[in-house]
Amino acid sequence: MNTEPCIDVAALDKLSELGGIKFVGEMITLFSSFIPGKITEACDAGKAQDWKAVGRAVHPIRSSAR
Repeated sequence: MNTEPCIDVAALDKLSELGGIKFVGEMITLFSSFIPGKITEACDAGKAQDWKAVGRAVHPIRSSAR
């Protein structure tokens, strides 16, 4: 079982310092709306066995999640 927190509070604090709590909410909303499309792209590419396209689809998820 993974006991690490799933949210990096320090990262949220940094975002808050940059633009305030409203900015944090906007970034979370943006991330949440962006991810489903990228997952769909990755799944479609996986079904087509286009592994480079899978990588291109998931890379921004990883980058944004950081």
